[in-house]
Amino acid sequence: MAPHVCIPSSAHLWPIGELGNPQKGSAIPPVSELTDRPDLHQIWARTWEVIPSPTLTGRRGVATAVSARGLDWLFARSGGRIKLGLDRVQALLRALGNPHLDMPTLVIGGSNGKGSVATLCASALSAGGAKTGLFTSPHVLDFGERVRIDGHPLPLDRVEHFLARAAPQIEETEATFFEATTALAFCAFRDAGVDLAVLEVGLGGRLDATNVTLPLGAAITSIDLEHTGILGDDRLLIASEKFPIARAGRPLVVGPVEPEVADWFHRSASNDGVELHLIEEDWSWRVRSQSETGLRADLAGPGIELTDLTIELLGRHQAANSALACALLQRADLWPGESAVRQGFADLDLPGRFDIVQTRPVPVVIDVAHNSPGVAASVATWRELWGDEPIAIVFSALRDKDLDAMCAELLPLAGRIYVPELDARRGRPPAPVADLLRRAGADAQQCGSVAEALDGALGLVETGRARGVLCLGSFHVAEGAYRVSRWGASARL
Repeated sequence: MAPHVCIPSSAHLWPIGELGNPQKGSAIPPVSELTDRPDLHQIWARTWEVIPSPTLTGRRGVATAVSARGLDWLFARSGGRIKLGLDRVQALLRALGNPHLDMPTLVIGGSNGKGSVATLCASALSAGGAKTGLFTSPHVLDFGERVRIDGHPLPLDRVEHFLARAAPQIEETEATFFEATTALAFCAFRDAGVDLAVLEVGLGGRLDATNVTLPLGAAITSIDLEHTGILGDDRLLIASEKFPIARAGRPLVVGPVEPEVADWFHRSASNDGVELHLIEEDWSWRVRSQSETGLRADLAGPGIELTDLTIELLGRHQAANSALACALLQRADLWPGESAVRQGFADLDLPGRFDIVQTRPVPVVIDVAHNSPGVAASVATWRELWGDEPIAIVFSALRDKDLDAMCAELLPLAGRIYVPELDARRGRPPAPVADLLRRAGADAQQCGSVAEALDGALGLVETGRARGVLCLGSFHVAEGAYRVSRWGASARL
């Protein structure tokens, strides 16, 4: 481990029983005594190896089919609705020897950009010499994307090994799919001997399964109206659900938010003893240029100036995400050095973030943007790179998304919008989505699958009536588009 990455050896340890279920809008209070618990660490033997996964070779690499052994049983635990709460995951982690107590953590939540910020942090830490675990969700193509160690997805045989050993505990505690996957990540990280784990919150924060550690620092990327049926229907309610990932006496870095939300964070942090840092008060960022190969930006914060930084992500919002990642590493006393940050930010593997899978003869982009701010950012990035000519769009969304707002963002670029049937429990049927788009003035066509929709979009390009193809709206759209483009299911790609 590089000497400039200094990770406290015991400050992360927190007996799980002391956590409980945090109150809405409150950070968890300080723990008076933090002690190691060697008695809890004997259940799980350190038997896993960290090896590069053969299932993903990079953003533009070729993916291979994954084994379904064990995963069908795990995915069946998704159930019919989202079940939040910490009791089940606490019980499961206890049964598995509390693997989360064996490593310090960083936790990143927010409405948009949390996966990008988590990946930026992990990549910089790995480049600085720290063996780093990264837990994100959902995956795009391969389940192993959710659990990475120094950038390598967890191989499927390791997943199956965990499920074979932990199935009784998962059944006994009635853990959900996400709770079991979170426990898998902690066990994988512990058994690999990581120096630190970076955790992306799944949903909200207060009752999310990742909210079971005492992180060295936390970040909230943004506060937007999303999952309103669960988190609340205004930004302050949503902020109150995300804020409890913060811990008293530890730094919380918050991305660009509205003034009313910023004031709320100031009051809440003061009341709970959280060390608050608003990114817009401490840091600045400026995009120098954006091209098909990436972003170049200047970032500056307290005592840090990064000029002409290469970021292997597209979209001007990624400069703000990069500044947020830098601020979190600095405030958590994990700054790995400028050279490591430069290397880590220039060498990312993050599928589905405005990923250009083809540039010639026309651009084809796959993006996991799945709410109106994300769609707006995707459309803005396309227009900056290739202009305002009409394009073919492959689009659909899940039932809990603000479809009207997302569709409104698409209209300025839409030549024709192809709406596929999604292979997802919460997917919307294509007919009402296409009808809504037509009522808004768009040329919309419903399709039986993402493959059919993408083939139609490429056919429109061939007629000269579309400048390119943009696939977005859901991780399920992105997955289907990747499977077509990477395995040659369309002769037109």
